[in-house]
Amino acid sequence: AMGRYRGVRRLDEAVRTHLSRQLADVLSFYSGGIALRLRTYVSRWDIRNVRSILRDLTRRGQQSPSIATLVTAGAFDAQALEEVAAQRDVRAAVDLLSVWGLPSPAVVRQLRHAMPAFVETGDVLVLERALDEGLGKIVRAAQDDGDLVSRFLAREIDRTNLMSLLRLRGDAGPATVAADVSPVAGGSVSPNVWADLADVDDATLAEQLAHRLAVTWRPAITEWFEHRDLARLETSLDHAAAVESIALFRTGDPLGIEIPLGFIGQQEAEAANLRLIGRAVTHDLDREETFGRLLGVVV
Repeated sequence: AMGRYRGVRRLDEAVRTHLSRQLADVLSFYSGGIALRLRTYVSRWDIRNVRSILRDLTRRGQQSPSIATLVTAGAFDAQALEEVAAQRDVRAAVDLLSVWGLPSPAVVRQLRHAMPAFVETGDVLVLERALDEGLGKIVRAAQDDGDLVSRFLAREIDRTNLMSLLRLRGDAGPATVAADVSPVAGGSVSPNVWADLADVDDATLAEQLAHRLAVTWRPAITEWFEHRDLARLETSLDHAAAVESIALFRTGDPLGIEIPLGFIGQQEAEAANLRLIGRAVTHDLDREETFGRLLGVVV
């Protein structure tokens, strides 16, 4: 990356290349059922990659989007991601994904169904919602009761629904949210429950979230009711996920899926931390605040 880029872009390229290779290595190391479950788990990177590309195309218009944070861990190889990212606009990118059937036919159908609304509004959140629905379909198709991968993927859906609900409450207040909430199915909390939580008061919502969501999320959610900062909540949830994944190295079955899942979580946390440190150095951010945001680092 040193000869190709300047500044923090060098770090981004090194991090994304290393993470892609590490994820590919761990997938190639396993076979059979564990390999299939790991491939299902890393397929969430396909959704993240498409989301990043569509956001970038919406912002940049005719300019070629950056691929600094795209990771080749799922259905896409590097060339495919670069080709999608180089399309002239969102419609062209979705058309190309449709031709390829990537990242999956279910996700493509959701994107194409959402395109008329995007054309009418120009709001990329319409397409992001379609991606969330596509991820929900992937999760539901891969669910296996008691399976660790299913539990982790269900939390991705829980997190999507949680952030959507809190964002709506912040914008409109609980009394007017119920008509707008549209939860994604596939999480550990059913869509009907999310809909019931839409218009309750804060005290009831806090109690229900603590009861229904992951125990490791409770401190972050409790703090949100004090600071109301969604970006800070997302960082706290990232931290909780990293700590839980890395803990699998100590508690997991050495011959089971826990160790590779812990390795994936550790690698993803390391990549996020390196990007954060690079930006902290570049923009002279507060060192103590930066340290407190490092994933997997218990302070």
